[in-house]
Amino acid sequence: MDHRAVLECLQQKKDLFAQYEDCTSKLSLCEIEAMNHYITQRGILAKQIDKLDREIDGYCDLASDPDLMRDAVANHGNYGDFPRDLQIVYDKASEIFTHINHIYNMDAQIKKRMETERDELMKKVKAGQGTAKVYNYVKNLSQGTQNGVYLGNQKI
Repeated sequence: MDHRAVLECLQQKKDLFAQYEDCTSKLSLCEIEAMNHYITQRGILAKQIDKLDREIDGYCDLASDPDLMRDAVANHGNYGDFPRDLQIVYDKASEIFTHINHIYNMDAQIKKRMETERDELMKKVKAGQGTAKVYNYVKNLSQGTQNGVYLGNQKI
């Protein structure tokens, strides 16, 4: 079997993972408001990667030794044990795993950042507990209550 189709798919997959890594890097540095954009982009890229994985799996089924081809694509086994044509597949797949490793390391940092941001927001919410009084005041105004309604012992 000619491995060009598998190599082309692996190159496309590598390119998608490079984009995914770029989104992940931007996600680790962007403003809170932009996070949703990069999370959405990563989801789109993940679907494209999954589609390529199914395509690659189909090509593996056509190989003279499907299991050996899958091992080369997944970087399983000893590099030297693969025939030369599958070593090329193994090499291309290993380029993908470099991106995956970078993404994995950045994801841990992003998770920590998101937890820190969440904690800061919770502190702000707790510090702003008096906003309920303002909400009640505005609600009373919208129901036709006169300005200057007393809240507790204070006139607003």
